[in-house]
Amino acid sequence: MTDTKILAVICRKGGVGKTMLATHLAVAAQNLGLITAVLDLDPQANSAMWGDNRGSDAQPAVVAAQANRLPVFIKQAQEQDADLLILDTPPHADTTATAAAQAADLLLIPTRPSGPDLDALPASIHLARTSGKPFFVVLNAAPVQGSEVNDATHGLEAEGIEVSPVVLHHRKAFSSHWQQGMTAEEADPDGKAAAEIRALMLWLAERLGLMQPERQSHLKIA
Repeated sequence: MTDTKILAVICRKGGVGKTMLATHLAVAAQNLGLITAVLDLDPQANSAMWGDNRGSDAQPAVVAAQANRLPVFIKQAQEQDADLLILDTPPHADTTATAAAQAADLLLIPTRPSGPDLDALPASIHLARTSGKPFFVVLNAAPVQGSEVNDATHGLEAEGIEVSPVVLHHRKAFSSHWQQGMTAEEADPDGKAAAEIRALMLWLAERLGLMQPERQSHLKIA
């Protein structure tokens, strides 16, 4: 039975790109050779609908789930030798994100580097700190130019919050093929968006222990 690692993508604010991030990371992980699945815990089921658009046989697997059945799905992932399970959580303040945080090995909190999103971030930081799990903030949909990224990074780090060194910028490729169930890495593999999501997945894989020698025999690292 594989020691399945669990990554929870959480944020109490909507519209920060949790589903985009979860699905893009899942494809990036799968492309690295990691057996990956996404659990869509959001009642809106956007990840699950994206998975439906990919087709029933496409990988990674995407499953709509409920928080009270999370232990069942985790056990199934372990029994099926999944390397990575990504939890896409809802934004509203219910028990789902809390359950996901408690089950996870690592939490990733996406935010745009702008006033309203940064102002809403403390609720997510509180959830992450309460869980006792390691967590990182990732700046998403960031402007390519300007001081917003540096300003947000310095402000968060001054509060003792670790920020991913990989920034996801506002790029069309992240959303342009969503209706076809494709990610930027699949639609434009040589593009900047694809490079960013690959770099983020590699960075996360190291922190999740997915780059250990016993796993590297089947990894595809360029």
